[in-house]
Amino acid sequence: MLAGCARNFPVAIRDEEIAAFSMLAANLSRAAVPAVICQNRGFCYIFWSASTYNGQPSPVGPAGMDARCNADGNKPNTSQYKALLSGGTRRATTTANLGDGQLDWVLYASMTYKRPDGTLIGSTNAAKLLIFPLTNGISPSAGSGTWTGMNIDWTDNTDICTGWTSTGGFGTIGTANATTTGALYQTNAQGCGAVIFNIYCVEQ
Repeated sequence: MLAGCARNFPVAIRDEEIAAFSMLAANLSRAAVPAVICQNRGFCYIFWSASTYNGQPSPVGPAGMDARCNADGNKPNTSQYKALLSGGTRRATTTANLGDGQLDWVLYASMTYKRPDGTLIGSTNAAKLLIFPLTNGISPSAGSGTWTGMNIDWTDNTDICTGWTSTGGFGTIGTANATTTGALYQTNAQGCGAVIFNIYCVEQ
């Protein structure tokens, strides 16, 4: 008889319990979400900047070039990008083609790189250096100069716009559509302030 008369009654929730639940929800909403890096995707993008720049970014140095990448109109997604260049506080290698002594280097080891439209550029070796010849140039734009500060063997060139801090002197450029080491180095360095060029930007 008693079972037939059973009824559900609302359970009172105390004010302090409500406050505790609210605090928990707020903490969960603020919890850090691990950044999804392109390395986990299995390939990363390299884009060629829409804008052209002189050799002295603001802030100065490679970090300033990175800032240009992340503000550039060709940036394809919300990932962070760094400029593919050497000089100042960034170095690809100390010894030709070896990948030793790297500083703040922007490429991953044994990684596939693509243009934002999905076109395959090529891959890196275990030393975090692109393997030449590339499958396709970083950009299809013919003969387009790009600041790099590097020689064809990835070492620093002496022409690096004083580590990308000055419009005086000269800077080394590469050719954006080249599939050879010409992507890193053209024959003639260019004036850091008198001439403006694009930059290569690498997804992190």
